[in-house]
Amino acid sequence: MQTQSSINYCTRENQINKLIKDQKFSKKKSYFLFVSLWDDVCSSLLKELENNPPNFDVNVVNSFDTPHSFVIWGVTKTPTLVTLDAGGRKVNVSEHVTDIYKRLKLEK
Repeated sequence: MQTQSSINYCTRENQINKLIKDQKFSKKKSYFLFVSLWDDVCSSLLKELENNPPNFDVNVVNSFDTPHSFVIWGVTKTPTLVTLDAGGRKVNVSEHVTDIYKRLKLEK
């Protein structure tokens, strides 16, 4: 059975904090995609994500709406995918576009 996915656009810092807090209790992997809507690579990635959504939730964090979140996670370039494993104990940061496509299961 395949689960439904959702693309959640985070527009406020407290939204992201709540997702992280909930993730610690739910014990499921969380994906945070940091993007800049002015970047062509990010725009293409978002379009591909919307057209072919993976079977898990992806939280999209835009640099314009939530710049402080970029600072907290140490994100200095876009796109960047931050993955929190079950319980939030292990954090994986991917900055390479091909790796991001692979982790989001967007590559053919």
